[in-house]
Amino acid sequence: MAARMTVKGLFEQWEKLKLKGRKDQGREAQRSFEKDVFPFIGDVAAEEVKHGIIAACLDRVVERGSSVLA
Repeated sequence: MAARMTVKGLFEQWEKLKLKGRKDQGREAQRSFEKDVFPFIGDVAAEEVKHGIIAACLDRVVERGSSVLA
């Protein structure tokens, strides 16, 4: 059975393929994901991520006062 891609693994692919080409080399996206996404859903299989999980993750960002980022 093949290993399932996690949210963090999916981010790492995105980082290699797209983020490194950005002006900031993807540092801002990396910082944001390290702070707000990976602790909450980083180890979740990407195929299991549904609307409710994303909403809960964004709610946490709003609760800490960063609604613009969310």
